[in-house]
Amino acid sequence: MISVSSKGIYGLAALFILARNYESGPLRIKDISSGEGIPRQYLEQLLIKLKKSGLVKSYRGKDGGYSLKKRPSEITVYEALVCLEGPMELASSTTRTGTLHFFWQRAQQEIIEIFDITLEDLIMEHDRLNNQVVYDI
Repeated sequence: MISVSSKGIYGLAALFILARNYESGPLRIKDISSGEGIPRQYLEQLLIKLKKSGLVKSYRGKDGGYSLKKRPSEITVYEALVCLEGPMELASSTTRTGTLHFFWQRAQQEIIEIFDITLEDLIMEHDRLNNQVVYDI
């Protein structure tokens, strides 16, 4: 069953911060942590996992930290969540009815399509929402 835990939520939030700062160089863990209220030790574990999967890279030293290993346009939410949560499966279909089997396969594919949005797409959506003008009378 698809369930996104705090690993996925916090990990995606960290990736989003790194994506928004992609051109600015590495970010320190404390800056990522405070920006989204992610517990620092937990964030360290998530960043190690994201590094092992090839989504982020780390830099040592005074100006060290973490940055995306790929451009924000090359990382999907689906890819990030699979890295953090494991395979995203709607349900294990063991039905013998072909129609139901087809239904579950189609539903699984639609779930994947929903999460097939890039970090760059999320940044554009963020910018669009933050630039909306609100009129109060």
